[in-house]
Amino acid sequence: MLERHLEKLAKEWEVKRGFSTSTPGVFEIPLGDDLSIVLTAIDSGFSLYTVLGSCTVEKKGDFFLKLLASCNLGESTRGAIFSLDEKENLVLSQWVRNAPQYRDFYEIIEDYVEIVDTWRAVLELEVLAK
Repeated sequence: MLERHLEKLAKEWEVKRGFSTSTPGVFEIPLGDDLSIVLTAIDSGFSLYTVLGSCTVEKKGDFFLKLLASCNLGESTRGAIFSLDEKENLVLSQWVRNAPQYRDFYEIIEDYVEIVDTWRAVLELEVLAK
């Protein structure tokens, strides 16, 4: 399902090389030079994963509270969650636990890209405020 949907998405977005990676079941949608969405097929759906950037903000406590409130209410993340990786990068992840039709898949990707763009900008503003 995921591979077929991504093939169709690549055609619609006119991405000639597609989104495949060297790892079976793992795909990458580039959004910029240092930003991409990694999609991984799971048993009953797929996951999305994006490293938003280094979390070197001045007031980490305040920033983490902002992230926590966004995740708890879900409005700002539409079900995606934040975490930190081992390098202190802010990561956005989401799991889709069903096999959606293409139209729903497309909307999920559009929403996720919007969330990535929004929170990447928020993180950059926080880092610049240092």
